[in-house]
Amino acid sequence: MSSYETFPATVIISFPMERGVALKTISSEMENGVDQVRRLWPRPKHTFKFTLEQMPQTEYDTLKTFLKARMMDTAPWLWDDPREPSIVATPTTPATGDGAETVFALPHRFIDAATFAVALNSVPQPSGWTLNDDAGLVTFSTPPAAGVVVTADYRWRYLLRATADMQSKEDSFARYDVSLSVREVWP
Repeated sequence: MSSYETFPATVIISFPMERGVALKTISSEMENGVDQVRRLWPRPKHTFKFTLEQMPQTEYDTLKTFLKARMMDTAPWLWDDPREPSIVATPTTPATGDGAETVFALPHRFIDAATFAVALNSVPQPSGWTLNDDAGLVTFSTPPAAGVVVTADYRWRYLLRATADMQSKEDSFARYDVSLSVREVWP
C-alpha cells in the first residue's frame, strides 16, 4: 500500500491533455573546444499539462478541491494515466530464476497492486509471492528454479508534483484560465 495520496479516481482525464518528456543533460565546452555532454537523470521524466476548461462540472469540483488542499503542499501524489495499457513486463534483474534469487525488480514503481499478476514460465502464480508496489519489487517465498522466466502483468501510476506554485491560481480558479502542469518526480 502506497504512502502517497492518489489523484481522485472520480476525475476521469477526458479533457485535453498534453504529454511530454523532460530530459536533464548538461553540455559544456572544454578548454580544447571539445563538447562534453552528460545525462543527469537515468531516464526521462514524464510531463503532463491538463486543460480544465472542458471538464464536466462534477469532475472539475472534485479536482479543484483536491488541488486547493495542496496549494502550499510540496508532497507529490499518484496518478493512474488511463491511456497507459496494462503491460506484461519481464523483471529487470534477473529475468529468469536461478534457484537462489527471490527478489525481482520490475521496470516500474508505484504499481497498482489490484491489477498485479505474476507468472513463472507463463503459468499464473496466485500465491507464493509478495509485492512492494512503491518500490516495484516482487519477492517469492521460494526461489524460482534455474531457467524459469518470470513475468508480471500490471498497471502502474506516476508520482507527480505541480511544476509551478499553484497558490497564484487559488483566487482565480476560474474555468477559463485553469491549466495544470505537472511532472514526474522520483523519491
